[in-house]
Amino acid sequence: MSTDPSKPLIIPAGMDSLSQIATDFDIGSLHARNPLDLWKKVFERVFPSESTSDPKDLKDPAKDPQYSEAQIDSMRTQKDQELEQYKRNASKSWKGMELELQRS
Repeated sequence: MSTDPSKPLIIPAGMDSLSQIATDFDIGSLHARNPLDLWKKVFERVFPSESTSDPKDLKDPAKDPQYSEAQIDSMRTQKDQELEQYKRNASKSWKGMELELQRS
């Protein structure tokens, strides 16, 4: 058995328990209908969600602040600007073709 976090963990089946894992709070204070719900509640306490916005409200997951990465976000902004420029140019060329067809 090895529980040193700086090394690979080796924990044989049955040698761990919720009380050993969740030492920061009283497990007895959690109410669950079954063991799976209890594990979920312990996980949510140990690893709380960082997102404060409702996923339904967020139209573009790429803009979720929880997953922000400066280099990726700046490249995404650049590519979005290039796409908008392409759309403007394509729109102009389509309008030009329409005018030429109308003159014929």
